[in-house]
Amino acid sequence: MLKKVFFFGLMVMMAPAAVFALSIDGTQTQGKGTVSVGVGTEYLIKRDLATKNKPVGDNANYSSEKITDLYRVYVRPSIGIIDGVDLYAKLGITDYDAKMKADTVKKEWDAKQAFLGGAGTKISYEITQGLIWGADIGFAYSKNSGHFSGASQRWTMYEWHIAPYIGKLIGNFVPYVGVKYDDMRIKARTSSGSFYKYRAEDQVGAFLGVDYGIGEKVCVNAEGRFVDEVGLSLSVNYRF
Repeated sequence: MLKKVFFFGLMVMMAPAAVFALSIDGTQTQGKGTVSVGVGTEYLIKRDLATKNKPVGDNANYSSEKITDLYRVYVRPSIGIIDGVDLYAKLGITDYDAKMKADTVKKEWDAKQAFLGGAGTKISYEITQGLIWGADIGFAYSKNSGHFSGASQRWTMYEWHIAPYIGKLIGNFVPYVGVKYDDMRIKARTSSGSFYKYRAEDQVGAFLGVDYGIGEKVCVNAEGRFVDEVGLSLSVNYRF
């Protein structure tokens, strides 16, 4: 309960804006040699999983597998390596739950907070005056310990996406829409050394969002992701 209050409070303080897991954190690149630092939070409400591997001897039929209540809070440093191309990192903490059925028995995974690491690149190009095309390629990694229906396990999560989009500059706003391929995979290790492997059931989704510029230094980003996942996220970036 406390972690939900913390993340909800953080999102309220950072309003107006909202997004989903592995957000693109804005549409525009910042220019060669320019450095920016952002802070962000993501909340994944639900993402369906499928079991891809289980130990020999486990004959249960798994169903209704899903990630729930995934939280990420991170710092995002970025640098423009050339005009139209940025490199960035994401460093923070993450926490999440999972639910599934083994035959008719409900099981739950409750993770402890762990380090979140990630990196990526953003490309953007102004096609015509005010019309922006871009793409974001990002990767995130975490290794959480926790309990799965009372038994100790360690879950390692890998997620990467490629997300092309198109946006339109309207005053201080840049609304945008895009499609993405987002692949999430989890490797779970039990206390006995056995392994389970899970993968997101759907990899293709859609997203939409908006940037809002405050002066020349600050940009607030809000974005929503659908189809393959459902969640929320916010970010604020400061350009030096």
